[in-house]
Amino acid sequence: MRNVLVFVATVLWSGAVLGAEPALIVDTAFVEQALRRGAILWDARDEKSYAKGHLPGAVNLGAAADVLRDGNSEDYVPLAQLQKLLGDAGIDPTKEVVAYAGRGGTAGYFAQLTVQYLQGQRAYVYHGGIDDWATAGKPLSTTPARLAAIKVTATPAAGLTVGTD
Repeated sequence: MRNVLVFVATVLWSGAVLGAEPALIVDTAFVEQALRRGAILWDARDEKSYAKGHLPGAVNLGAAADVLRDGNSEDYVPLAQLQKLLGDAGIDPTKEVVAYAGRGGTAGYFAQLTVQYLQGQRAYVYHGGIDDWATAGKPLSTTPARLAAIKVTATPAAGLTVGTD
């Protein structure tokens, strides 16, 4: 009986894993694959940290939580400003976006949530961030990456509430 239960559990687990969408929190191997697919890499750290080294091709618009939030209310900046900031950086919420910061850094999660907030369906966060990338011996760049500016027209997702309460 135990073998039958183990077999059933294995089949159910493999079906769930193999048929499932990728998790929102991703690892180094996922980031490498995403780069091959042409995903946008968003370094959500501050400009000084970005300048010291970042994943090759990653764009940066400063510390995401500082740049994209109103300093007084802590809400997002007005929608038109949010769209312009992302558009100027070439961050398109309709594309695959992988955001990161330092290992477990909240800035990466905030950036990923921002893409979801603007109805992005393929927004991921690289939890290990630049720390795991460097530990894996992957290359870093100090050359700023620039994507072509775009017009972002995405609006907040209905039913997704983002607040500070």
